[in-house]
Amino acid sequence: MNSRCRQIIVATFAITSLLGFSLNASAADYRVRGSVGGSAYGYQDPDNQHHVWLLENTSASLYKTESPWSLHFSGGWIGDYQYKEGLAEDDRVRFTRGYLRYGDLGSPVRAQLGRFFLVRGPAVGVLDGIDVNYRFKRGINVAAFAGVWGPLTREFEFEDPNESMAFGGEIGWVGRNFLFARQTHVALTYANIERDGEVLRHRVGLQSTHRFSRGITWYNLARFRMEGNVLRRLVSRVRMNGDICTRMVEVAVVSAEAPESSYFSDFEESTFTRIRLAADRWIVKDMWGFGFDAAALLTKSSGYRVGPYAKFPFGRIGYRFYMGDQPAANGVWAQANYSPWGPLEVYAYGSFASYEWEAFDNQSSESNDILSLYGGVNVQPPMFSNLRIKLEYQHFQTPQYDEDRRAMIGIRWGFDTAEVMR
Repeated sequence: MNSRCRQIIVATFAITSLLGFSLNASAADYRVRGSVGGSAYGYQDPDNQHHVWLLENTSASLYKTESPWSLHFSGGWIGDYQYKEGLAEDDRVRFTRGYLRYGDLGSPVRAQLGRFFLVRGPAVGVLDGIDVNYRFKRGINVAAFAGVWGPLTREFEFEDPNESMAFGGEIGWVGRNFLFARQTHVALTYANIERDGEVLRHRVGLQSTHRFSRGITWYNLARFRMEGNVLRRLVSRVRMNGDICTRMVEVAVVSAEAPESSYFSDFEESTFTRIRLAADRWIVKDMWGFGFDAAALLTKSSGYRVGPYAKFPFGRIGYRFYMGDQPAANGVWAQANYSPWGPLEVYAYGSFASYEWEAFDNQSSESNDILSLYGGVNVQPPMFSNLRIKLEYQHFQTPQYDEDRRAMIGIRWGFDTAEVMR
């Protein structure tokens, strides 16, 4: 049975199960919530082919009153219609999520079975399998997962179990008054993920989050490989959030990975240190203020970035400039967000940068201009509270492509049987 047939069968089964449960039970016993939507956008590619992408997505969740069990599904269809001396169609069905869940965030036992998005330390992606979490007393929890890892393609296909096996687990602890923090969460994780019989990711992760008073959070993360160069990533970040002023500082050591076919595989340095700083402050609350973000990439060829900006009631405007031996993108940027009427939101962003990087076609030291513009509106009609409409236009210019224009439209309708029964 090919992957397309399996997708359709599983998606049909999930939708039928949801509808069957909801139709065979009273509205007071079950609750169904979700959304149905579609979007479209058109553009012209560098080969002068005109494309119109059509996307449809449906999501639904079924809950039983006073029951820990729930059923969740999302999927849809995506099609690319391109015109060049005739109309060509390339469409596919996508089954992005479909799983049975037991428990919620407050339950001592939580489990998922099916296709779902997994976040367990080094394991971040789609899993066709099972994930179980059990919370003991005194803030200790233990989790384990196993299944088939994937998919990597837009089609969201089902992999052969002997080609992409994945398993791992996590041990965590939540406590109070540790290292002077009001709350601390520490987790030790392990992940083993294979692709086509070769280990794709075999790592151990350690992370901790410490929440202090006055909006202060200290976050730490470590990732280690089980073979080869042991260190993958170390990150330590402190963030202080307040009504008037926010600040952040981060230090990271990263060992980069890239396949041999990648342009990045030729970099002389595979391990580098990165330092980031950011702060902003209102001079007049919600009227105007200022801020900056800065970063340093420390290697044999180090690079530095500084970006001051000004804050206004409806947006920000700033400038970023680079120093050192890394690729540079000096230029101005602006962001706006305004709601002239409750159901209507208008947003826009634009940046103009002078970019220097040998990866571009020209190998000279001359700069290249890059323009990025986009803007749109979000509408929630007052008479249809569950309806969302989005319109957006994008315009880009790069050294490889003089003009890249994209027009988008999206509509989404949300439903919830609990609202009908009120």
